[in-house]
Amino acid sequence: FVQLQRGLGRIILNVHHPRGVDIATEVAERTKAAIRQVCRRVNQIMLLESLHRTRNASYMLIKEDGDTKGDDHKTKDGHESHHRHHHHHHQHQGEFACPVKFQTTFFLYHRCSRSAALVALESKVLHNFAVSNRRGLFV
Repeated sequence: FVQLQRGLGRIILNVHHPRGVDIATEVAERTKAAIRQVCRRVNQIMLLESLHRTRNASYMLIKEDGDTKGDDHKTKDGHESHHRHHHHHHQHQGEFACPVKFQTTFFLYHRCSRSAALVALESKVLHNFAVSNRRGLFV
């Protein structure tokens, strides 16, 4: 049997299996993986709902402009996060990013500059869908 106990910010998993420790360990690992997967999806959905509602992207959902490392733990005002504790998992930039589902390329008429086309598209078509804290991102 599997017993789950909730604590402050963590789940304690106890597995008892009649075939021994090896099987119990395997069950525990599969259960942990399932819990991680559910937690990731719930966080992702919550961040997407917030993005849709506020038009403001979280650093955990979409990396901030210019971030290349993806492991920055700074708050919005640029200060280090002070709520770190060795028992907590720290979210990295883009940790809950969604995979690209569709991508396409289209070619512009040779007399149309790329920058003019982008400015026109952003200002006339997509401006109502702009994300306030990410340049070139629309919801």
